[in-house]
Amino acid sequence: MKPKVRLGVIGAGMAGTVLHLPMLLKNPRVEIVWLADVSNEKLSEFDRLTPNSGIKTTTDAQDIIADSSIDAVLIASPTDTHVDLTIAALQKGKHVFCEKPISNNLSTAHALVKAAQEHSPSQIVMIGQVLRFWPDYVEIKRMIDYGQIGEPVIARAY
Repeated sequence: MKPKVRLGVIGAGMAGTVLHLPMLLKNPRVEIVWLADVSNEKLSEFDRLTPNSGIKTTTDAQDIIADSSIDAVLIASPTDTHVDLTIAALQKGKHVFCEKPISNNLSTAHALVKAAQEHSPSQIVMIGQVLRFWPDYVEIKRMIDYGQIGEPVIARAY
């Protein structure tokens, strides 16, 4: 069996603790080492709900980024923190999964993409736009690619 990926999760809100943590805790190839959030209340609630998890908590995401034992970080913090945290994690040799959106503005989004390209292929960066993998969206993309729909100008999906 492959060694476990040692992971730090940044952000204890809905995306971090409701969407990602339950699945990650079930994955035998992942060891969650850290959970960071600026809210002591959220971290205390996590500790209360998951006693004996062995997951360290911190209000400073830099604790995770500086930890040399961490292989990868999952960034599920507010959007305006995504670029700085991703770049800092890359500079410390970590792989990054960052929740969408990539950024609040185009110039910082470009900075993140540039940093990811500079660290590729040794480090992986993925932006969590997971809807692209949903069967309905995959089928729509296929239909566009094969000219069955035409050229989209605007789309809204529910």
